[in-house]
Amino acid sequence: MCIERCKRDESTLTQFMPDQKLKFKSFALVFLILTFFLGNNFHAQNASFNTIPAAVNGVITICEGESIIFNSTSTGTNSNTDYDWNFQGGSPNSPNGSGPHSINYNNDGNYTASLTLENNSTASVNVQVINNNFNPSAPTLASPSTSVFGYSSSTFENLVYFKYCGTLIPYSSNNGIPFNFTLPSYPTGTIVSINWGDGTANTNLNNGSTAVSHTFNGSIQNEYTMSITYTLPGGCVITRTYGVFLGLAPTIQLSGNGNSACIPNDYEFNLLTNNIPNTTYVVIFNDNSPADTLIAPFNSLITHTFVNSSCGTNSVISGQGGTTITYPNSYASSIIATNACGNTFSSIGPIYVSEAVNADITVAPSNTVCLNSVVNLLNNSNPGGNVSNLGCDTTNNFYWNITQTSGYNIVGGSLGNGTNPFWPFWTSGSYNLNLQFTSPGSYDIELVVANGCGVDSITETINVIQFPVIPSNTITICNGNTFNYSPVNNPPTTIVPNGTTYTWTVVNNPNVGGDVNGSGSSISGTLTNSTNTTQNVVYTVTPSVNGCVGPPFTLTVQVVPGLVIPNYTANICNNGTFTVTPINTPPSVIIPSGTTFSWVPVNNPNVNGEVSGTGTSITGTLSTNITTPGQSVVYNVTANSGATCPSQTF
Repeated sequence: MCIERCKRDESTLTQFMPDQKLKFKSFALVFLILTFFLGNNFHAQNASFNTIPAAVNGVITICEGESIIFNSTSTGTNSNTDYDWNFQGGSPNSPNGSGPHSINYNNDGNYTASLTLENNSTASVNVQVINNNFNPSAPTLASPSTSVFGYSSSTFENLVYFKYCGTLIPYSSNNGIPFNFTLPSYPTGTIVSINWGDGTANTNLNNGSTAVSHTFNGSIQNEYTMSITYTLPGGCVITRTYGVFLGLAPTIQLSGNGNSACIPNDYEFNLLTNNIPNTTYVVIFNDNSPADTLIAPFNSLITHTFVNSSCGTNSVISGQGGTTITYPNSYASSIIATNACGNTFSSIGPIYVSEAVNADITVAPSNTVCLNSVVNLLNNSNPGGNVSNLGCDTTNNFYWNITQTSGYNIVGGSLGNGTNPFWPFWTSGSYNLNLQFTSPGSYDIELVVANGCGVDSITETINVIQFPVIPSNTITICNGNTFNYSPVNNPPTTIVPNGTTYTWTVVNNPNVGGDVNGSGSSISGTLTNSTNTTQNVVYTVTPSVNGCVGPPFTLTVQVVPGLVIPNYTANICNNGTFTVTPINTPPSVIIPSGTTFSWVPVNNPNVNGEVSGTGTSITGTLSTNITTPGQSVVYNVTANSGATCPSQTF
């Protein structure tokens, strides 16, 4: 099977390479040996390639200066295959890789192009490069076109244009514009074909004819692209392209909306032209903005937005008689209109561009302040700029306006006055305006600023917070009790805004325990009186709300001592009187000052005179008819020290 396959390979290669047959036979022997050892790991490589343009009868024919594209279509290759190209007479002449390769031939002659693979498989083709010494010049206008006003030719945008710029367009289809041309002489046997670019049939010439004419219909369009193709006897094809233009040179008439503008307002002007189609208009402003390109027809109203003042910019504008005038502190606009019939230049200016004011207020210390605080309002506005033929300045006027009519005092500066509708007649206020607010609430302060570009305003809202106002007070508690004092809003004497908090300090009373400093949403504490007299604890309290601190007030807490009274026993004789007055002997006996007693006896039927009573001492006169044993009467006594402290029974 291997021998048969090699024979087929030999037959195939012989078709591409007749001169390599003997070499292939030797190669086939080697191939048999290698196959014996390597089996199916070896595959034959067959060189082949295709070309653009393709070969005809084994020959590729091109003209001087043209290129051929070669691309390998070889089989049996892999990523490691070496491609040995040889392009005789071409450039480059020996590139690497499978391609595609674009090879240029600059000299006439007969050449061979070949591809050889690493196993000596070769494919080749013949290349015929035809001498091309013919370089046709542009046609010329012939009579009667040369004798009629408006016909001419010139180079426009790197292309030769044949023009008729004699009358207004469009031209009717019944009265088109005829052109007469004389072509350059061309070699005998050359075929000339002219495509007029207007959809009409091509005009073909031979036998050396050079005179040709064509009528262009200007009612459809006014610009055409015509091409002339020369097919030389040797087969080389040369094509030249030209433009045809029917129209007039552009005209421009500019009119502006005044010679001033303001940032960011647009500046507008009218650009009136004869509106020749295929005319380009370049609009240039000398404010460093990019130029705008317009193609006719277009909207005649041109709008431009200036982003910077013209102050400091000088514009040179053409005047009558070719003179120029320099206008300081101004912009200008230049219009350049161009078509194949000519170009026109015009400018408009001077354009004075001013900058509008930008109102701004700086508030100190902040927009939220406490009652009776002083707020400083600073006019921090951008003054803008007024630009005119007189120069540049930052003249502006401003005034302050406060919506509320009361609740504040002006303690520094003035508001100014802007009642006159014309800003130059305003009376400007002070840059620094100091206001003291005497009533809580919200206040709107407006700053109005104006210059030649208009009026701008800004409003700042000041929020004035009422601080707490609380009178001093005294409360009473019993020994060991906890107090919690929350002042109640009761204007105008007591003002307690929502969210009020307190911070307090206390004057130490050595007879009271628990009197400590503190803070919170109410004043509180637990106090212990170690005496039999009422003790005062004085708190100095500072109220505040939202950072606004009210005046300090005092809270005096009276700590009433508690009752400690043991049971008593008194001995009297029959018909005797007893008087029991408990004596304060802390800590076993605590009798607060002013303590009173009320008593109720437990009836003893053997005793007379046992009655209830009240007083600062427990007293009574008792008698009995029983001599023995001795009789006793029990009195249940309730002591009360006053205030809200609980009573005690003994």
